[in-house]
Amino acid sequence: MPRDAVAFDLAHLRQGAGNACRLMKVLSNPDRLLLLCQLVQGEQRVGELEQRVGVAQPTLSQQLAVLREEGLVSTRRDGKAIYYRIDSPQAQAVMHTLHQQFCQSSPVDNPALGPAYDLNRQEGNPVSAAGPFPRANCAMRSMEDA
Repeated sequence: MPRDAVAFDLAHLRQGAGNACRLMKVLSNPDRLLLLCQLVQGEQRVGELEQRVGVAQPTLSQQLAVLREEGLVSTRRDGKAIYYRIDSPQAQAVMHTLHQQFCQSSPVDNPALGPAYDLNRQEGNPVSAAGPFPRANCAMRSMEDA
């Protein structure tokens, strides 16, 4: 392989790594992650997001602004209502993977879930066969049908 081709591939990989790091940094905030968990199911109004995620104003607006600025979501206005939707195929794919790993897996399938599973059991919380978080409470439950 020519030396220039290796340099180009490395530059391309570095750019991809930078993009991945930016996405992961945005997803590292629990409020933003929960918002994307809801939006992966489809477009939603701000009021719906506030109710479903349990994040109050102005934190909700602040976190939605970060998602907009990073190009992960887009909006449309219908009268006074503002609707949000995921606008990033990369974010959509990562959210699907997170759903598979943390909403569908059991501690047996995924040892990383063990401590959360044990904590829920000790606190008397219901634990389903799907893991520490009952399937009905998984914010991304509808992704299985996608």
